[in-house]
Amino acid sequence: MKKEPLRAEHEAFRDAVLGLSDRLVSLEEGLRTVIVAEAVIASARDHVVESIEA
Repeated sequence: MKKEPLRAEHEAFRDAVLGLSDRLVSLEEGLRTVIVAEAVIASARDHVVESIEA
């Protein structure tokens, strides 16, 4: 059975904080996540589609 995505994310965060996870996120992955999140926020705020490079 597949876990609910938000629950899986929270559990992964908890495990990372507790030092129980060996999964590391690269700097590039983290940066890409921030870029996407900023585009989502700007899109919602301005009611326009924000373009980001693939």
